[in-house]
Amino acid sequence: MSIISCFLMPHPPLIIPDIGKGEEKKIQDTIDSMDRIGTLIAEYRPDTIIVITPHGNLFRDAISINYDKLLIGDFGSFGHSNINQEYINDREFADALIEEATDNNIPAVLVDHNLKKEYKLNSRLDHGVLVPLYFVTKYYRSFDLVHITYGLLSNMDLYGFGQVIQKISNKLNRQVVVIASGDLSHKLTRNAPSGFSEFGAIFDQMIIKFLKEDSRTDIMTLDGKLSEKAGECGLRSIQIMMGTLDGLGTKNRVFSYEGPFGVGYGCAELTVTGKQNDRNILQEIDRKNSAIKAEIREKEDEYVRLARKTLETYVSRKKRITSDDNVQDKVLLTEKAGVFVSIKKNGELRGCIGTIEPTKKSIAEEIITNAISAGIYDPRFKPIDEDELDQLVYSVDILMKPEKIKTKDKLNPQEYGIIVSKGHKKGLLLPNLEGVDTVDEQMRIVLRKAGINPWETYEMERFRVIRHH
Repeated sequence: MSIISCFLMPHPPLIIPDIGKGEEKKIQDTIDSMDRIGTLIAEYRPDTIIVITPHGNLFRDAISINYDKLLIGDFGSFGHSNINQEYINDREFADALIEEATDNNIPAVLVDHNLKKEYKLNSRLDHGVLVPLYFVTKYYRSFDLVHITYGLLSNMDLYGFGQVIQKISNKLNRQVVVIASGDLSHKLTRNAPSGFSEFGAIFDQMIIKFLKEDSRTDIMTLDGKLSEKAGECGLRSIQIMMGTLDGLGTKNRVFSYEGPFGVGYGCAELTVTGKQNDRNILQEIDRKNSAIKAEIREKEDEYVRLARKTLETYVSRKKRITSDDNVQDKVLLTEKAGVFVSIKKNGELRGCIGTIEPTKKSIAEEIITNAISAGIYDPRFKPIDEDELDQLVYSVDILMKPEKIKTKDKLNPQEYGIIVSKGHKKGLLLPNLEGVDTVDEQMRIVLRKAGINPWETYEMERFRVIRHH
């Protein structure tokens, strides 16, 4: 067998004694587990170690593979550039991955000299690679490395890329260990780095349970809203790892889990035991995805349905629908309001355009115009393609009249959106957004959107919305 074993490993830099300066002792269980993993990998003696990280060159629409001949990195970002690592890149493996992924229509790119130059990318090893390998190299060094950063792709594509890794491992006859580098929820406690969410512990408990029970389909189809609320960075690494085990049986062991700093650190091994061809995980994922999509479509109200039908018609038929032929609700046809249309794909924003005040003769016309703009003309994204339409989820916000406020004490990010303005500069942030839990975070984002410095004088308005999703 070419895939020998897979591991979940966290990547807190403070676990390195020179960085933690004693704080690392609070996660001694994790240290012991990471050391245990290092000794196991030394026993397996892999030719190649593949590390899947969230913290390299992260692209919204592609998985990236580092193509430097030598893979080099250090902990300079954490005040210790003297702690450094260097590995030989298994470029034959990287080339084969790209070719096979392309043949399977899975978006992946090599971060080579040209791409680095064009997009000013940094190809040095990130701490998502450095921390796990710090423990591995205490016990074993005779391996080449493949450095992969997951993309914000669908669960089907992430699993499919894992299958590609397995196929190339077999084709090149490499003995391979896969490390899914990732921390779990960053929101476990009140003093957690990303704030607190009650969903953090729920997410972590589910991941640990699913790993123990080898519940691969449950991992692959975990609710995206839950993972977003939990504030994690490891799920997609784990999902690619699941794909590398397609058709293989495993013995699963969770070595430890703890979160004293408000971030969940889990260590686990999935040891390959042989072939297991009685399950088709991709079919299970597709079936569950279809059920989720059907449920979402069934719950759509007329506002959301209008936004979706507008963009689907415009993209597939290059035609703009009319409100008179597609709307029954008299409120939509007779009332006016500012409207924002938001579009998500795989849980990530794919487009959002709106109007603070009405610019059309009705809410319906406002939705139609802004749905097209969000899907085609949002400058942050490329226009939506026809093959993406089935993967999109829509929401429509109807804006209430804004009211001026003088201090941020009048804000509540769950209840009020905010508008800031200074001269011709203006920025808006909708209320009740995932990951925006505090007024300070809300202010930071909206000021950045407006191009206004925090120390400048500016005007503030708050507003409520009626959200349809």
